[in-house]
Amino acid sequence: MVVSCASMSPQTTTIKQETTVIMDYSSLSQPWQAQQQKSRKIPLKRSASYFYAHHPENWEVVIYTKKSKSKDSEETINVPILLPVLSSIIEEAGVNGVRMNGSMIDSSVLQTRMKKSGWEMLDPEAYDYMRVYPAINGGYFYSNKFTKIENLAGRIIKTFNNEEYNQFRLKLMKDKHLSLPHSAIIQLMLIDQNRVILGLEQKQHTPEGANRLKQAYADHKNIEDAAARIKKLKEKAYVI
Repeated sequence: MVVSCASMSPQTTTIKQETTVIMDYSSLSQPWQAQQQKSRKIPLKRSASYFYAHHPENWEVVIYTKKSKSKDSEETINVPILLPVLSSIIEEAGVNGVRMNGSMIDSSVLQTRMKKSGWEMLDPEAYDYMRVYPAINGGYFYSNKFTKIENLAGRIIKTFNNEEYNQFRLKLMKDKHLSLPHSAIIQLMLIDQNRVILGLEQKQHTPEGANRLKQAYADHKNIEDAAARIKKLKEKAYVI
């Protein structure tokens, strides 16, 4: 089964400080369940709706910091955490079993297929991550609550808030909305990282290669530390 996915890679555009007026479109955004037409529209064309989903094989390490206190001192320590990689699954009529039911999109066939393949779906209304904007050509432009959309001198700037997105994923795990990473999946992650290390060992004679190898070893240890934390604390591993 082919699933249409929109990339979740955060995109941030940096703009030099000028006197140009910036228009923030946050006031136009609406939660998924409150789609109402507004007289003002965002200068973007309508897009297909989507929902977040997670496959049990897809995880990434995010480093959190926290304070560790002793009698005489306080230090900041790094805490590696395995967070779910969320895919944006596009709901487009005629693709992957998605169809129109009157004026509404029906992706129930797609979601049933995905569940059989191990995917866990996150309903936009239940988890309140989607934001809907009235589009310039009618209909709606679908985004997420982690992305700020602004207009700078006619140019649309989208800024993704990584911290808020990570907190959202952390809460999903802490509140048991998604399953913990399976130990077999973690072992596969470590095997993949070992392959990265083996490939880089042949390039360590250059400064760049040596730095990449050092980072690869650090990434391997972060996966091990995150896995050990989960094994010991279960869902409480996500309480930072």
